[in-house]
Amino acid sequence: GKSAFPGSWAKAYHSWNRDKFMTHSGESSNKHITLERLPQLRYRLAAVGRYLKKHPDFQLLFPGDYFDVTRTTAKEGGFEYTLKKWKQHLAYLDSEKSNKKTTVATANRRKKRLTERQKVDNHVKNYLKNKFGLQELLAKVEQIGNRELTQKLPEIIKKANLKFQLNNQ
Repeated sequence: GKSAFPGSWAKAYHSWNRDKFMTHSGESSNKHITLERLPQLRYRLAAVGRYLKKHPDFQLLFPGDYFDVTRTTAKEGGFEYTLKKWKQHLAYLDSEKSNKKTTVATANRRKKRLTERQKVDNHVKNYLKNKFGLQELLAKVEQIGNRELTQKLPEIIKKANLKFQLNNQ
């Protein structure tokens, strides 16, 4: 393969230093700003590595041309095009956060439903053991606050009664 001349690397370094690491007033970026950009640059370099593995016939430009900040389209083959991949990655991470919130909310609703059902089952068992009457059972189930369970209470009692009778024979 081809190896880049030191002058090509120097051209890339100087253009990036001028265009990427200088503020609009001409001052050098501070360490904090540079460290904030580090994950982005690492991700973009990794994206280039993944692309090169998938496309072994692709020939990279020399560093002076490859890191030219004006090469922003895929056909130009410059590093600036990887900014698009970085933005896609950020959008993916945002969607993952919202998906995680949705998943957690769904899990919490499911766990609440299961806990409420378990409480109703325990109240029905105690009712069948004659620890309290039907009115008290209805009051306890209504206190839980799940209308669906309150409506299904007769079915729950029937099923629990069958199990109770089978276990007590």
